[in-house]
Amino acid sequence: MTVAPAAAGGAMIRAVLVDEIDRLRRGLDAAGYTAAAIRDRLGASADEAGADDVPLLLRRLGTDAESTTIRLLFLQLPVTVDDLTRVLGDEAPDDLVALGLASKEDGLLRPRARLVPHRELLFASDGFPAVAGAGADHVSGLTQSARVCANLTPRGRVRATLDLGTGCGTHALLAARHSHRVVATDVNPRALAFAAVNARLNGIDNVELRQGSLFEPVAGERFDLIVSNPPFVVSPEQRFTYRDGGVPGDGFSAQLVEAAPAHLAEGGFAALLASWIADGSADPFARPRGWVEGSGCDAWLVAARTLDPLGHAAAWSDGDDLEEWAENLRQLGADRVVEGAVILRRRSAASNWVRSDTAPPETPEPASEHIRRVFAANDRLAELDDGGLLAARLELAPPHRIEASFSARAGRRVPETTRIRLLDGLRFAAEIDPHTAELLVRLDGERTLQAALLSLTQEAGLNQAEVEMFSRQAAAIAREMLGLGFLVFAESTGR
Repeated sequence: MTVAPAAAGGAMIRAVLVDEIDRLRRGLDAAGYTAAAIRDRLGASADEAGADDVPLLLRRLGTDAESTTIRLLFLQLPVTVDDLTRVLGDEAPDDLVALGLASKEDGLLRPRARLVPHRELLFASDGFPAVAGAGADHVSGLTQSARVCANLTPRGRVRATLDLGTGCGTHALLAARHSHRVVATDVNPRALAFAAVNARLNGIDNVELRQGSLFEPVAGERFDLIVSNPPFVVSPEQRFTYRDGGVPGDGFSAQLVEAAPAHLAEGGFAALLASWIADGSADPFARPRGWVEGSGCDAWLVAARTLDPLGHAAAWSDGDDLEEWAENLRQLGADRVVEGAVILRRRSAASNWVRSDTAPPETPEPASEHIRRVFAANDRLAELDDGGLLAARLELAPPHRIEASFSARAGRRVPETTRIRLLDGLRFAAEIDPHTAELLVRLDGERTLQAALLSLTQEAGLNQAEVEMFSRQAAAIAREMLGLGFLVFAESTGR
């Protein structure tokens, strides 16, 4: 691989130097440089830390070996050559310099890249934007959006995966563990250089790197999985390759989503981060719904956060050009900008469904199983009328929790609210009434929804009219809770 030019203040990542990378990985493993060690020292919030958090996090470190590596590689602060030599070995300082990950002067090693552990892997990238100088070809590492994208990717053994806009290779390397082969693309040669180093650093040899925009490097090819954390930001600028797609408004996201189905094998999934403009209409999903219409794919549109023009500008601009960003959105007719994900599954021999939901504000847990049961449930729901649904055997999906709150009145407990909460995946929560809670408890996978209803209504002493009304409500509730992944069809679990 040829030498890639450095971003302003960033690393000049060189050709893959096998011996240097292998020595560095052995030293880091021996020194216990892991995600768990970093969280133990810096706290659970360290994963989302930025440059402004460094002074506080530094105060939590000591002078031991673990602190030395965390200081240099995670917090982006200089250490002495002698200290690093004691921790990683005599050759480590020169290896870091040779790889372009650090510079050495006056007995100090200064970081020129960041090295972050995640899921037993190590990812080198440019440092915090404020530290790295954020040149146009800045290569982001494990950002919040990268973590969200990783957690929203359906996992499973597949033949071929495409990571479009790979950056430092995060999603390509995660997918390499369950894919026969992975193709990773990017327009930024520095990103591909980082990805090459990271592949070697993690002993991964089934990733092929290609340079180019969108699907140009894979014209005519199909994949079982496509994952992309692209430059989805609705931006008036073309300042950063990782952020700005160079297309007005939400045009880049539209191009990505509309082009992806042609590159999906039958039954293949795509997990695409995207953002879209919403006007004053009642449906904030109107634009991405249009992107997936007639695509030959089932689609789950998931909104992660919605911002007004100033909020969007504050989240993504450098703070000095808020009005320029807000004015751009006003000219586009945008009342809001929605950031989220479009999850597709190719199913061309059927009538496709589309559902849209707003996710809780928390970062999702790894959601592969949740996504698969949502797609399986919505397939069945598209075929069932209410009579068929009442005849189906259902059960609650693990893991979940039903929480009830009470108040005390006149010496008695009075129910206030009852909520059901998913503890995996997107961690949806829903407020339910006491009758619904009792019904859900009775859905054990052995009896039908109708049988569970009959048991509940008999116990509650409801009359015929009340039974009929509750049956209609129960079918609608079951349909929604299946669609969100709270419930599953018992036969899908082998019961």
